[in-house]
Amino acid sequence: MHILFWYKLKQFVKNNLFLNGEKIKNVAYLKYLLYKYNPGDEVELTYYRNNKFLKTKITLTKNDQ
Repeated sequence: MHILFWYKLKQFVKNNLFLNGEKIKNVAYLKYLLYKYNPGDEVELTYYRNNKFLKTKITLTKNDQ
């Protein structure tokens, strides 16, 4: 994936971030979790912002790099 994406994600992961209910401890763990899914799968991302938890659904795509 794009280097800037991973850098920003690393900064964001320091806060609470969950993928389908599993806490993402660091970027390496996120990569581990993502390998459980396939392109086209929809996952729920839960994150903490402005003193509340917010949820969004994302559809995974394939990275050709």
